[in-house]
Amino acid sequence: MKSPLDCIPCLVRQSLMVTRMVTSDEDIQEKVLRETLRYAGNLDLRQAPLLSQWTYRQVRKYTGQDDPYLQIKRESNRMAWELYPKWKDIILKSDTPLINAVRMAIAGNIIDYGANALLKTSDIPSLLEKSYHSPLLGDIGEFLSTLADAKDILYLADNAGEIVFDRLFIELLKPERITVAVKGGPAINDALMEDARAGGLTELCRVIDNGNDGPGTLLDYCSPEFVERFKKADMVIAKGQANYETLVGYPRPIYFLLKVKCPLVGSHIGSEVGSLVVNKNTFTVPEAENQVIPAEAVVQSNNLKSERIKMTPMGDGTGPMGQGPGSGKGMGPCGGGRGQGRGQAQGQGGASGRGRGMGRGQGGGGRGQGQGRGQNRGSGLSQEG
Repeated sequence: MKSPLDCIPCLVRQSLMVTRMVTSDEDIQEKVLRETLRYAGNLDLRQAPLLSQWTYRQVRKYTGQDDPYLQIKRESNRMAWELYPKWKDIILKSDTPLINAVRMAIAGNIIDYGANALLKTSDIPSLLEKSYHSPLLGDIGEFLSTLADAKDILYLADNAGEIVFDRLFIELLKPERITVAVKGGPAINDALMEDARAGGLTELCRVIDNGNDGPGTLLDYCSPEFVERFKKADMVIAKGQANYETLVGYPRPIYFLLKVKCPLVGSHIGSEVGSLVVNKNTFTVPEAENQVIPAEAVVQSNNLKSERIKMTPMGDGTGPMGQGPGSGKGMGPCGGGRGQGRGQAQGQGGASGRGRGMGRGQGGGGRGQGQGRGQNRGSGLSQEG
């Protein structure tokens, strides 16, 4: 998801708020703010989540606190455990316990100090009650059907405290099918391995970390082991807005479970702020390794809208997984134009040459498309289709 301009001042504001939370030293506050502004000035807007990661690293660097939200996370876990028996009883006695467990897991997403820096632990019970009764949108039926069939589920956790309500949902499934992933280092109040233990998840199912301290899931910066796990899972469930922002458009099906807290994210999804959303990132996965994923994929939201996104997440020549130019099977702007199939394409332009491939070719000479075998007039580069 390309971040709108509005994201930048919001992230800069967060940098000041978290620094003030950690220290009253105005010199340190100014240093962090200036570093954030300097970094933001050179930032590709498609990489806005990296600004948040950078900011929190600067806070740790200048304040000497490795995990500024440590106590807040522990308080959130404690409060969630106090509420857990009540909500478990309500859900198990309901007519649709699994659907309501999904609702509760998403409702717990209100424990987010990135979206609400002024959140108090004492406010969590009332906010959770209100959140639970918010509209639940999306194709719940398809989600539950996929859930029933999946044998290997990767569950990307979001925040501490919230992770206790994830447990409530996971308990109703077959936990042996599920691997929960937490952050590899402190990122706002996102859950770490300590929080997974505090939430009782390590005794329920397998828990791993993603090897990174960034918000959401920045695949180019996660550990190779995690990325491999992400790619091979039958089903990926991703909690929270940051996971949506960093993974929407990735070429594999992903189910996003989130509470909409930002109007910009809400506009992108097509849901009102406050809604509980099950949103599927729709993408056709190739059946064989030698099949080619299109350079442009249609990502459909359950909510009614779709958008075209580029295969390369950064657009900077790093490739889809950060492995360098040409590592994306020729699907991005670094591709050499080798496609599958044989085809004839005619277009407008001064370039000519023999082309093999189906789909669109684009280069200095123009554009062309067609199929069959023969002469390619028009563009010099073809993208796999």
